[in-house]
Amino acid sequence: DLLVMATHARKGWSRLLVDSISERALRQSQLPALLFPPGEEGFVDPESGSVSLQRVLLPLARHPDARPAQRALTRFVHTLAISQGTVLRAHVGHDPDIFRDVATAPLPEGWRWEDRGLQGEGETEVATLAAEWRPQLSVMTSKGRSSWKDMVWGSTLERLVDRLKSPLLVLPSDYCEE
Repeated sequence: DLLVMATHARKGWSRLLVDSISERALRQSQLPALLFPPGEEGFVDPESGSVSLQRVLLPLARHPDARPAQRALTRFVHTLAISQGTVLRAHVGHDPDIFRDVATAPLPEGWRWEDRGLQGEGETEVATLAAEWRPQLSVMTSKGRSSWKDMVWGSTLERLVDRLKSPLLVLPSDYCEE
């Protein structure tokens, strides 16, 4: 049901010369994946098994559609039964209707949605927000590599995984829940 993987989060020439195993596994399996960038231990204490998760970042986009990621996130939060937290939905660009169009799903009592519009270059703004807000989990939908630029520099997901500095729950854009 879920792939859990560490990732090298390669940059520059190493990304160009060495294929991303996590990206390939995500593409081929069509399953959600929880990726851990280098040095990131996550939100579960390995000694006690207790979960510490109060800040979740959910970047919104129309393409790929953010709704699969949002649905998975709400299920994830319900399943973990954590008493309180905030999900920060962030969108870069001028699209005033996106927060309404990607309607919020019910979260457990004690959790709340917060929306933030950002201006500037998408990946840079999301990475800057993550550095300031310090989420313990980020959640995204990924369409994989879809252009020559993605083939050379990596998909948006690949370019962001190390910059977010948090575990990343990724949903394939065509993921269908059963």
